[in-house]
Amino acid sequence: MTARQAPGSHNLLQERYEHAAATLRQALLDGQPWEALEPVRRQVTELEIALDHDDAPRRPLRLRRLPGPTP
Repeated sequence: MTARQAPGSHNLLQERYEHAAATLRQALLDGQPWEALEPVRRQVTELEIALDHDDAPRRPLRLRRLPGPTP
């Protein structure tokens, strides 16, 4: 947990992820078309990324200069 994070926010993210994943799973088992579940699939993906990011070790952002166009 980072200093910017509210206490218990990881648990809230985990609960939301589990609920969204269960909703997606049940909808797929019920035969809903994959395309129709795009909002739920997106929510599951975003929550999974947030959970992964929440657990990731913090390291400073390092920017590097990209090569310019060749003359």
